[in-house]
Amino acid sequence: MILHITLLSYVIVLFNFSLCLCASCSCQRLNQSLHIECRQFDQQEIRHCLENNTDAIEVYIIKSGLTSIPPSISVLTSVQLLDLSYNYIQEIDKYTLSSIGGTLQVLIMSYNNVSVLRNGSLDKLVHLKEIVMDHNCLEEIELDAINSKSGSLCNMQFSYNQMKSIDLSLLFVPKLYEQARVTVNVSNNLISNGTNNKGFRISNISLNNRFFLDLKVNKIETVDVEYFLQITHIETLTDLYNLGSSGIDIRFNPLICDCRLFPFSFYVNFFRFMDKYNYLFEFTCNDPQSLRGRRVFDVPVNDFNCSVQNDCPPQCLCTRTVSLDLITVVCDKDVLVSIPYVIPKGRRIQMFLHSRNVRELSDRPYFKNVTDLDVSSCSIASINENFLHNFETMKTITITDNSLTTLPKSIQTVNLENLTSLYLHGNPYVCDCHSLWLKSWLKKNGNKIPDLEQVLCDTGPKGKPIVDASDADFVCDGINISLILAISFGGASALVLFVFAIYIFRESIQVFLIANYSCCQCLRRKVATNLPFDIFISYSSHDEIYVQEVLIPNLKKHEFRLFTQDNFIPGVPITENILRGIDSSFTTLIVLSNRFLESDWCKFEFQQAYDKALKERERHLIVLILEEKLDKTLIQGTLKSYLKTNNFIKTSENRYLSRLLLALPRMQVNIGPSETTPLLREIFFQ
Repeated sequence: MILHITLLSYVIVLFNFSLCLCASCSCQRLNQSLHIECRQFDQQEIRHCLENNTDAIEVYIIKSGLTSIPPSISVLTSVQLLDLSYNYIQEIDKYTLSSIGGTLQVLIMSYNNVSVLRNGSLDKLVHLKEIVMDHNCLEEIELDAINSKSGSLCNMQFSYNQMKSIDLSLLFVPKLYEQARVTVNVSNNLISNGTNNKGFRISNISLNNRFFLDLKVNKIETVDVEYFLQITHIETLTDLYNLGSSGIDIRFNPLICDCRLFPFSFYVNFFRFMDKYNYLFEFTCNDPQSLRGRRVFDVPVNDFNCSVQNDCPPQCLCTRTVSLDLITVVCDKDVLVSIPYVIPKGRRIQMFLHSRNVRELSDRPYFKNVTDLDVSSCSIASINENFLHNFETMKTITITDNSLTTLPKSIQTVNLENLTSLYLHGNPYVCDCHSLWLKSWLKKNGNKIPDLEQVLCDTGPKGKPIVDASDADFVCDGINISLILAISFGGASALVLFVFAIYIFRESIQVFLIANYSCCQCLRRKVATNLPFDIFISYSSHDEIYVQEVLIPNLKKHEFRLFTQDNFIPGVPITENILRGIDSSFTTLIVLSNRFLESDWCKFEFQQAYDKALKERERHLIVLILEEKLDKTLIQGTLKSYLKTNNFIKTSENRYLSRLLLALPRMQVNIGPSETTPLLREIFFQ
């Protein structure tokens, strides 16, 4: 009897197997598990299989070509696990799932095409504990997709999707019952930031709760600790202590170890000492290149730097070190011709400037906050008197390898009490009778000058330390007074008559020679300048034809460097262009006409040039009157006084161009452009 029953069972199994071979879907039942797999989607066969297995606890409908959750699952009465992986489902339909919401605990939808988990999708699944949606196209989880109705949900798997942000409400929407454990896996997404739109508070967590957030392999570049503390309402150390049984894994993210990450590094080290061997602290830097691959907690605090763009000179690199509250400015390009006028603001600044075109060490307002100044390897030949007060506030000053022949003598009165180190070697110091004081000053302040023995004489006892040279070596070359007297008296008789003859007619003779024999260079006085331009031409636009076709060609023929309105820098205010044009030129040439007198800008240019000439006596102001008759009602104020007390040139005069050339000095550039023209210096060197 038993043998017959066994044979009958085999026959039934073979019969069912033959039916499966003929059908498009296979339907297999093993204990409490039902497995459905279709070679091609067949809704009727899936429904037929489900209707024959309504009591199945675990249902697997995989690789069956589903584009939506089949409505026929409503026949299931006891299902606790539903696996719909490896299909083409694009959306979770809450109405389809509502029929099994009273029993379903695990929903698996890996390898589908869901792009959005919409609000209310899981509301009917009141006993759902686990949802797995890895390898979908998920870009967004709407704010109420997982809410208080999902109170039992504690394991959420959303890895290998396309989410760009994560809301912390995912972690804490489930009821925080005793011994609650919540895991959210969003690894291998595109997440770069987080939100807390439901206002969760860390203080709501008890020590019995535990959450774990897996953020591995995302796009997180930094962690804003202040923002995190704010959005989670952390207020006390107790709140932080409650996090001790939880964890967030951010390994394998492109972290940028700069000043923004420094606060996070500080907290990481604080918690790491409580749990040194926790693998969750093994995240590393991706940038900068020098720190790539280094564990964040191993990076020294001084290496968390940020680039500063605001007010940083274009020729410089500016960084901020948060841990030291320090701004560092490095300028090592030779295009820089002076100390920058503006740098980023900071309470503590260190500055390194190396440019062979910088020739003077001048004062700047921000020097009051500079603790360390390095201007080595420049061409500094002089130190401005106004800079000296900075020796009283700075800690370290380095002026090595420059062109200093001496120091300002008034440095003897400067208090160096706060100065730690002053480096001076590598300069061609002149050791003569005028610099004997320097030897005494160096000896007196030797404890402030670490390289004292390397500060050498370049003349006199050449190659010898200044402090070791004998006082007798500091001598000036003697002058043969007898020879000079003999030559002077011997030629005096012959020169007196000649000088007297040409004295009365000196100007006419000079103008004649210039006009007829091109003797321009030999008659004009020679003036050394460090300005980028010789002449600033101020004129009305109505007189442009004369200036461009007559005046400028004659001046350029004699190699004058001219600054006209054509040199104005676009985008810079006119007043600033005018001031910098006047400041950067030795002579201001006013082409005076009635149109000039009618122009407010032209009168402004005259006033600025006049003020500059009064303030700096070596500057020139020349007036060239273009018209025979000027409207006297327009001549007022300073201009009227100037024309009454100073000589001027009229174009109506004979040989007026020769008179103009005679009035203009012969310029000789010795030490390059002055830093009093900060924007024009770039034009000069182009």
